[in-house]
Amino acid sequence: MILVGELALWVALLMAAWCATVSIAGGKLGRADLIASGERAAYATVALVILASAGLWTAILTHDFSLKYVASFTSANLPTVYLIASFWGGQSGSLLFWTLLLAVFTAMTVFGNRARNRALMPYVTGTLGVLLLFFLATLCFASSPYERLDWVPAEGRGMNPQLQSPGMAIHPPNLYFGFVATHVPFAFVIAALITRQLDSEWLAAVRRWALLSWLFLTIGIVLGMWWAYVELGWGGYWAWDPVENSSLLPWLTQTAFLHSVMIHEKRGMLRKWNVTLVAATFLLAILGTFITRSGVISSVHAFATSDIGSWFLIFLILGIAVTAYLVTTRLRDLEARAHLESMVSNRRRYGGYIMHAGIVLMFAAFAGMAFRGVHGDVRLGPGETFAATDPWGRDWTFTNQGVSEFAVLNRRVTGIALATTMDGKPQGIISSEKRQHVDSRGNATFEPSTEVGIHSSAKQDVYVVLAGVVGDNTASLSIAFNPLVVWAWVGGALIAIGGLIVMWPQADRRCAQSGYIVRLRPEHASLAAT
Repeated sequence: MILVGELALWVALLMAAWCATVSIAGGKLGRADLIASGERAAYATVALVILASAGLWTAILTHDFSLKYVASFTSANLPTVYLIASFWGGQSGSLLFWTLLLAVFTAMTVFGNRARNRALMPYVTGTLGVLLLFFLATLCFASSPYERLDWVPAEGRGMNPQLQSPGMAIHPPNLYFGFVATHVPFAFVIAALITRQLDSEWLAAVRRWALLSWLFLTIGIVLGMWWAYVELGWGGYWAWDPVENSSLLPWLTQTAFLHSVMIHEKRGMLRKWNVTLVAATFLLAILGTFITRSGVISSVHAFATSDIGSWFLIFLILGIAVTAYLVTTRLRDLEARAHLESMVSNRRRYGGYIMHAGIVLMFAAFAGMAFRGVHGDVRLGPGETFAATDPWGRDWTFTNQGVSEFAVLNRRVTGIALATTMDGKPQGIISSEKRQHVDSRGNATFEPSTEVGIHSSAKQDVYVVLAGVVGDNTASLSIAFNPLVVWAWVGGALIAIGGLIVMWPQADRRCAQSGYIVRLRPEHASLAAT
């Protein structure tokens, strides 16, 4: 299966090249046979990329350390859930995962538009084929997950302990879903610019993809905030480094597009703005990928220094140049025009209210962190107690129940348990750990990592970090009171729920059945139709 997967990757490269070439040629020449061939090539490409992905997963799950990728990011004693997650835990594997999503989204787009948007589809398919061609070429020539080692190690290096977290198992896939979903609206924009069909047809085709992208970016960003909060031990949501911001920038432009698209649909305005926002969202996603994968910036979120960065930089420059040329040569076609305005359904409106309520809750939680209380370098021997007052004026005590050492799964653990009280009332035990990860032979693989202890309530989190153990079982601790944290996660959940409500297919059907209103420019008469 591993050899089949490697071969499938190279055949997929050829198939994507065929898809891009014949689709665009079929659109230019008006050849239905070429257009159909390009669409069949898109289906073949997704099948081949699935085979390539299955080959890598087979190598990971069977511990084939002859592959550099498997030896670099897994070990024989790595828990199964993180073996699966290691597929996107490194440079080439995550790039293959990105390509897999793009291939699937391409096939979904071709299939979903087999009976509509036929004037646009040759160029949509061709553009997506070009994007697939780039990612597959990068995999084949610059960052192959099937690269082999000259000698086969007995054990792999393992996964970075900071990535061995439920948050990191699901945070990157959500971001990748969001990033890759920006490719489809971009392909429709390019197709609309090439054909000069810049009415609302392309807008209707991309609205749901844009919302899907925004939803997954939102979930991914919130999960990343949660991972940073519970795993890195510094007690904040966001470090504001450029790699983190690389996911925030396309989210901001996507948010702007989802708001301005309503004005476009209602009044035929902001046509240039919407085209620019869709293109900018895609290009910012590629920029973020360049920042993350080039290694030019040191960050816990970044991959190691790699030549792959130059590939993305060249691709980004070409993308900006092509988009700028098409937009500037179609400015007259992008002038505002009057058109039918559909009445917005109640379901979509209420979904929007829920999403905005979630955003308000998140910002309230962010504001609460301004009142955070931190007590650093707290040292407690067995049975000793530390007293502190939280931002709400309540008195807390923390009593050391003792330090323990034990082995579990693929790590050796040093843990501490603190019995807590608030205003004299017991609040339970808070535990924090220091973990040393090891390979299957018991050898240390990475620097020790910290598992934060958290006691959550509606008002605040009590946040305990074990810095280490000194002397005779004396624990060195940091204790913080973080107000309103839980509302950040509640807000993120509301955003996701509201997004699902807005995306629900029935909303469009009800909208279509509710009637239309025609809005013309001021110099024309107004006409209402039901």
